[in-house]
Amino acid sequence: MGAANLQALKPILTKYDVRLVGVGVEKLGMKEFLDASGWKETLAIDEKSTLYAALGTVKHKWWTLAGAMGTIPVIVHWGRQASKLGYKGNSAGNKSQFGGTFAFDAAGNCVYAHRQDATSFEPDVPKMLHALGLSDDDVAAAEKLQYPMHSDAKG
Repeated sequence: MGAANLQALKPILTKYDVRLVGVGVEKLGMKEFLDASGWKETLAIDEKSTLYAALGTVKHKWWTLAGAMGTIPVIVHWGRQASKLGYKGNSAGNKSQFGGTFAFDAAGNCVYAHRQDATSFEPDVPKMLHALGLSDDDVAAAEKLQYPMHSDAKG
């Protein structure tokens, strides 16, 4: 769902030559993701989780009691939010690899990093936009855009 949120910002990001690249953990569900999110940017598949590991993202052990207690409520919450917006999912595939949102400048330096975990699933979009060098006016304009997961689906 974070991808759909960022896709909504594309008009403002384009003004700053910001390019969106998505990385998925497997091909399973890719067509459904593309159809549901409206993602039109580059999408890479990292089946061996090499990039996920390099970026320090969390691989949950949801099958343990502690892992299940921390992870399952987050998955259920965001699943309900997505469902309210008409996004459909399935329960097949890798459920242990959480992702994140990372912003890199033109020199390849990471200027913003958000790693998903059981308590923080979505990035701080205004903070990320400021890190990318967007003006205060454009950050304010971005906040007014319809973020699919942060509008009527709240609750």
